[in-house]
Amino acid sequence: MGHWQEHGFGLWAFHDLHSGEFVGRAGLKWYDLPGLDGRREVGLAYAVPSRFWQRGFATEMASGALSVGFGAGGLPAVGSWTLPGNIPSQRVMEKLGFRYQTDFEFAGLPHRYYRLEPGGFSPQRVGDPNPSVPG
Repeated sequence: MGHWQEHGFGLWAFHDLHSGEFVGRAGLKWYDLPGLDGRREVGLAYAVPSRFWQRGFATEMASGALSVGFGAGGLPAVGSWTLPGNIPSQRVMEKLGFRYQTDFEFAGLPHRYYRLEPGGFSPQRVGDPNPSVPG
């Protein structure tokens, strides 16, 4: 809640429209990245319980968060990173328009770092011209 109060954005919990069941969380948050020369930037975060993998939830949630961040939020760019072996997460980032930049250490583990600028993102790319974004 402190991040929301300080920056006006953060993470959302997402629920299935029909069942109301929790299907994951996603959003944008400021991060300090000492492994990237001490850079501080907004990062896209998303997580989906394994029983919901391969249903498009991560892509849809992340797309909604990016639409808010680049739209009303006016962010100049967003980073995202994952473990080198997390190929599904890398595919989500690439589908959204993120481009691989470098490998770095985050939270004591190796990660692959991707970056996205507003011109590289279009919700239409991920198949939904009007992604549902929590109000």
